[in-house]
Amino acid sequence: MVTPQAISVAIVDDDPSLCRSLARLLKASGFEATTFLSAETFLERDTRDFDCLVLDIQLGGMSGLDLGRQLATDGSKVPVIYL
Repeated sequence: MVTPQAISVAIVDDDPSLCRSLARLLKASGFEATTFLSAETFLERDTRDFDCLVLDIQLGGMSGLDLGRQLATDGSKVPVIYL
């Protein structure tokens, strides 16, 4: 079984206060959390670094749905939670 400390979650949301709140909640629960304010910024990072993604559906620029579709097309099997 994977322990929460080993699970890395990416949060992609254009609302900085929501990113901070979600990151604090996840960290308080023992998860690693990294925030991104846009899908484009997230894509600049090696997306294989994460075990789970939390995506805002309505982002400025590329939407969370479009990001999820692109990752699936690229073969990603990482679970996605849409907000």
